[in-house]
Amino acid sequence: ITARPVARFLAAPATDDDDASPVRVVERVRAHWDLRYDEIARAIGADESTLHRWRSGATAPSRVFRTRLAALNTLMAAVAR
Repeated sequence: ITARPVARFLAAPATDDDDASPVRVVERVRAHWDLRYDEIARAIGADESTLHRWRSGATAPSRVFRTRLAALNTLMAAVAR
């Protein structure tokens, strides 16, 4: 992961209005790798209920989880090449 994409991702709002938003990353990872929410949550060290709160907009991912999601997004992009 390079600093620029991570910095952009960390600055992104926690809504699904942007391709780099945490909600979009979760949905893309889920669709691309055909994963369940509990599997994505486990991959980033979160509870599944936390993922659902992010998706509903009730809460936003902390900086730690935004960084982990950015890494997952970067991995998915690298594998897709």
